Amino acid sequence: MLPRSLLVILILGLVARLMYVVWYPQQPVAHDAEGYDKTAVALVSTGHYPAFGRAPVYPMFLAGVYWVFGHSYPHVRVVQAVLVSLTALFGFLLGRDLFGHREGLIAGGIASVYPGFFAYSGLLLTETLFALLVTAFTWCVVQMWRGGGLRWAAASGITLGLATLCRGEIVGVAVPVTALLAWKGRSSLAVRGALLFLLATALTVAPWMARQYANRDEGVVFTGGVGATL
Repeated sequence: MLPRSLLVILILGLVARLMYVVWYPQQPVAHDAEGYDKTAVALVSTGHYPAFGRAPVYPMFLAGVYWVFGHSYPHVRVVQAVLVSLTALFGFLLGRDLFGHREGLIAGGIASVYPGFFAYSGLLLTETLFALLVTAFTWCVVQMWRGGGLRWAAASGITLGLATLCRGEIVGVAVPVTALLAWKGRSSLAVRGALLFLLATALTVAPWMARQYANRDEGVVFTGGVGATL
């Protein structure tokens, strides 16, 4: 059961973000946002992912919103405002599990009113969804670190895989996390958990990697934006 004070924080933050995305003029959909939008529209229209160099999770998220509500930017912004509440919830859980209840409330409160989350809620960019996936991944790793069992190893791998398919640069985290988890336990169970984490990550991204290698001569694995990013 979540504490009442946290629910108040989450609700107030959500109301404020909804007011921002609904009534405050938002930036036009252009550049990267336009690319994600076109990919999602093509996915909804054809049922197939187009041969564009964009990681799939965020366009698929947009496609899901478009499939339910139609091609509507305001609905995307409202859904993203809700996603920030989930990020704040994971922030509370992380702070509580690592430091204590009060610290968890502080972490959840900061995330709920963080101005950057307000701004990105109104943009058709990966940051809002990526923040949620990374926060969820971090919480799953903490549960595994605290001896939560193999199910948390699998959950950690799946969430990291999804985060990788949202923004590919996060994939490098897999190697140090695997090493730390295996070193921490120094037992056969810890090693199995670390290997299961690595396997779950690999299996989550494997279908997309196979598709990319099959359809692109240049061998782009996650996204075609490496040059622009660097």
